[in-house]
Amino acid sequence: MGMLEQFIDRTDQLDYSDTVEIEDAEEEAPNCLQLLYPSPLQFGSQTLTHALQRHPLCSPISVLELQPGEENDMDIQGLAVWDDHVVQIIGVNNSIPPDQVAFTLEVAHCNQEDKHAIRHHQSHVLLVYAGRCDILLFQYYTLTIVAGVLADTNASVVLNLPACACIPATLVSPTMNPELHTTEDDLLLVLLYTGYVKYFKEGLPGCWVRTMTGTILGVPDFATFLPEITDAEDYMFIIGDIFSYLINSQALCDEGHTLSINGEIFVLRRPNAIEYFLERDGPLFVLQQH
Repeated sequence: MGMLEQFIDRTDQLDYSDTVEIEDAEEEAPNCLQLLYPSPLQFGSQTLTHALQRHPLCSPISVLELQPGEENDMDIQGLAVWDDHVVQIIGVNNSIPPDQVAFTLEVAHCNQEDKHAIRHHQSHVLLVYAGRCDILLFQYYTLTIVAGVLADTNASVVLNLPACACIPATLVSPTMNPELHTTEDDLLLVLLYTGYVKYFKEGLPGCWVRTMTGTILGVPDFATFLPEITDAEDYMFIIGDIFSYLINSQALCDEGHTLSINGEIFVLRRPNAIEYFLERDGPLFVLQQH
């Protein structure tokens, strides 16, 4: 049972024996997602409200209202509202400027079909959290619910640009992914909320993988070097397990601490001088197999 289910007042059953600690999250953080479309935007309030009310992770009294945009750079504007949550919806019948997606295209851990959809999209929707919940992870859950409803309006990709993250829109759709309400959300933690990117360094076989925005969720980022690129999927789930534990336990972690994941022992260390390319704002630990 995942944290998305905890979000809707179900009990989480994570059981970890490791003891590590994390620092408090920063107060300011990005809280938006983008959906990309291969054609002009075409959807209406009534249909989307019904879809939102039927979403397995949403309230049956939720409302989604849209109207023509009042600004020159906005074709559709609206709100999705339930409980303490408000999501601002901004639709634009134009593509995101190429320079804003260039780095994501370069490093994101996604397939070529998704990258093609990013390069050739014709319109996009920006979702911005504007509600009263101050838990950043729950803000992302809320954005993901609305993204899932809009995914059924011919969206191709969901982006989180600060995290250099992109996933197929079908992954968050409750109709195209009927197991959404029971799916472990470790996958969304890494693939969408914190990002999971690949760095290839000239002269080195394999690649580095790392997360990008873990600190906004109150966890450090993690990186590791993979001699074989085929191991990238396994480490994505390992990091997802670590994130789930840290978020649920509110523990702290530091250099030299060890983690036991699926029977394997990992030691945390800081990047060294020749790993300068891993440096970003906020703490990052390199996962090294013991």
